[in-house]
Amino acid sequence: MLGITQLQLAAMVIYFLQLFMRNTMQLMYAKNWFNIQFQDCLPISSKQLADGKFYELFYIEFFKRYQRYDDLDAKWRDSKRNLANYIINIIGSRNLSLLSIGCGIGYVEKHIHDTIGSQLLFDIHEIAAPALRWIKNEIDHKNIYVGEIDVLEDKCYDLIYLSAVDSAINDQDLIDLMRKLSDKLNDGGQLIIFSAAFSNELSQMQRIILQLKESIKFFLEHLNLYHRGQFWGWIRNREEYWKLLIKAGFKKPNISDGFVPNGQEYWIAGQKVTKSY
Repeated sequence: MLGITQLQLAAMVIYFLQLFMRNTMQLMYAKNWFNIQFQDCLPISSKQLADGKFYELFYIEFFKRYQRYDDLDAKWRDSKRNLANYIINIIGSRNLSLLSIGCGIGYVEKHIHDTIGSQLLFDIHEIAAPALRWIKNEIDHKNIYVGEIDVLEDKCYDLIYLSAVDSAINDQDLIDLMRKLSDKLNDGGQLIIFSAAFSNELSQMQRIILQLKESIKFFLEHLNLYHRGQFWGWIRNREEYWKLLIKAGFKKPNISDGFVPNGQEYWIAGQKVTKSY
């Protein structure tokens, strides 16, 4: 039996029982991104979430391989343009203030800026400075913020959105982040999360099967027979998203959700309402 000891078998059983008893969220692992294989150029861990150093190293490799937006996968670009158009439709003809949190390489933001940038106060934010190589040539430097949320100036916005960001943030940190961003909303303003890691609610049997698979992968990794890849974050379902927004201070009547038309992104929005009309 591959030299499996009683201690190793016990570790697998304990791991499975912990997963089952916690009724935990699904975890995500990744072995590549933008067709860049992590193991070829980056130190990876299935236990530690990818941190700022990981993303800095990743983007160094990314910009070695890609020289402009048009070099990226056409389907990926179509998906991001579709999301950008959805945000543009939300804004409509209104002269709004807009903030993007965790913009990454800024493809969505470039499309918004090119389409309706003249009618907006449009600020973008990113933690990993190397990711901004292309977008900083499109948007004025005074509208770009790098680092933790605290770097943002004392501004308020009509619309703040996060796209494919929340999956890399644990529940408590996401609640804390949404509270901070809520403080930066004008009255009536919206905070929108666009999720790239949404899952429908699992049945009890589906959850057990999933947890059993994760236990087997954990065990094989323990024997150096398999690697789950880089720990990438958390997958959430609709109920979990609603609970997080409520814990962040948004009231149920002011929360809405749905799916981006012609896309796969689930979105959930909380509106800040402080005045009585």
